[in-house]
Amino acid sequence: MRLVRLLFQRMEPQLHIHTNVDIANIRKPYKRLDEYFGTEHLVSHEPMGQFKKWFEEAVEYIDEPNSFCLATATKDGKPSSRFLLMKGFDETGFKFYTNYDSRKGKELEENPFASMCFYWSPMSRSVRIDGHVEKLSEAEATEYFNSRPIDSQISACISKQSQLVPNRQYLLDQRQKYIDNGLQVQKPERWIDSRSQIDLRLMSKEHRNGVYDLLTNSFFRDEPLFNYVQLDIPNEPSEVANPTIEKALQDKCSYIAIDRSQQKLVGVSLNVIENVNDQIKAFDVSQFKSEKVRYVFELVNSAHGHIDLYKTFKTDRLLHMLFLSIDDKYRGFNLGKQLMDLSMELAKSYGIKGAYTEATSIYSAKEVIKMGFQEYNKIIYAEYDKKRLTNLGVHDHCLFLAKSL
Repeated sequence: MRLVRLLFQRMEPQLHIHTNVDIANIRKPYKRLDEYFGTEHLVSHEPMGQFKKWFEEAVEYIDEPNSFCLATATKDGKPSSRFLLMKGFDETGFKFYTNYDSRKGKELEENPFASMCFYWSPMSRSVRIDGHVEKLSEAEATEYFNSRPIDSQISACISKQSQLVPNRQYLLDQRQKYIDNGLQVQKPERWIDSRSQIDLRLMSKEHRNGVYDLLTNSFFRDEPLFNYVQLDIPNEPSEVANPTIEKALQDKCSYIAIDRSQQKLVGVSLNVIENVNDQIKAFDVSQFKSEKVRYVFELVNSAHGHIDLYKTFKTDRLLHMLFLSIDDKYRGFNLGKQLMDLSMELAKSYGIKGAYTEATSIYSAKEVIKMGFQEYNKIIYAEYDKKRLTNLGVHDHCLFLAKSL
């Protein structure tokens, strides 16, 4: 466990803040080992089913069990959080309402990913939901707005969230105008409802077909090298995708993203665990019948050089992060980073001390380097094959990247 400190921008004049409360020793006794909560206590292995059970139990003990903390962030990653009230949930997601002129509203417009966290203290339970947030229909937002008490409707109309107001009297005067003039209260144009709808899950056998389709229709089409050699899609990718998916399923270290509203798999971080005693390292090109596939992976293998990551990280197992594929409609929102982070955290829990990947796109390379991966080797395509690989533009090299876990 590491202690961390959250720093904030100070405003002048600077004050020396001190409390006599011994915060470090504020603690309470937690459950004994014989009171643990194990998988055998789950009422459902489907997350929404388990949430339903826990929420219904929380209603019996807590005044506002639907209160949760919503964390959002700007596009460049500056976070903010606040407490809201959940207004519904079902198999497609969790519903809440906000004004899009508020800070959270503006952040969700530019970065539609958020994290919700429920904390039910009397029950010692906490539930976190990470996902993509989308606007629901105007009709549904209006229906809910009209169902609110009249005072709540007026408050929503006069409240300029996250904006300065002259004083409290200003708000009271605005409220009185509605009352004195009999003004009809209508839902503000920028007042909408939202639903978090992206699930991040450990890949299982039921996801096999979805992962295959995503790799075939996204990764193998968009990856610069495969695109350049004009891979025959969907035929040639199958001899790579099928065995890789099977190995990844065995190793249980890959994460997928599902858009619940469409029941569609929209992202995957496909990974395998490699052992120091494995006879074949990286990609076994001898199994590929396609000359184009064999050619590309021979190049990728050459990026490893003579580097021994097992020795570097003092380990006998490594996480090989093979393919990261995100549906093009869901790119630009850090979904790939979330999938990779989850995969590496799981690998770390298995005792794996290092991870590596081969980046053949300048964009993926930049993102992976931001995550702490270091460059161990680099292959310039034109130097590797002057006749065949001369016009790949900015994607003119392959990086061999790795990091300790």
